[in-house]
Amino acid sequence: MPKTTSQTAGTTTTTPPAATAQPATEATPYTPPATQADLDRIITERLARQRTQFADYDQLKAKAAKFDEAEQAAMTEAQRQAALIADLQAKVKAAEDREQNQTWRAQVSQDTGVPAHLLHGATLDEITASAAAIKAYTAQTPTPPGQLHDHALGRQPQLTPGSGDWVRDKFNR
Repeated sequence: MPKTTSQTAGTTTTTPPAATAQPATEATPYTPPATQADLDRIITERLARQRTQFADYDQLKAKAAKFDEAEQAAMTEAQRQAALIADLQAKVKAAEDREQNQTWRAQVSQDTGVPAHLLHGATLDEITASAAAIKAYTAQTPTPPGQLHDHALGRQPQLTPGSGDWVRDKFNR
């Protein structure tokens, strides 16, 4: 840390760095608001500062809309048609991808017995891996006694013997 040296009338004074690097504002210890009115005032001031940050948002939004309109007006008819075609092609591609994904899910669901709504993935391999993971998990996770089976996974119900009154059976253990 550098020391500050000043010379006046033949005397040299050296000041330690801590004395020259004074903070712009001195830190005051936190004191909580004493009354509800103080707290309300603090909150109101903070909200006012926050609102001033976004005061020109509507103006910026209007400018952006004007810019978009000017950009559209500047485009030639051929450019508009090309942009429209590109947009429509992207929508068609997305719809085809969704349809293909649904077809793969139905196919894997039929092959593995895992419900299609549980499968996820973007490719056939990912969907197949998802089905394999679900099958492996359900094979190792036993069904609790008394719980009905899941038709999609081909489980049979496992009923616990009892009086037919589940409350009485629960407390008579």
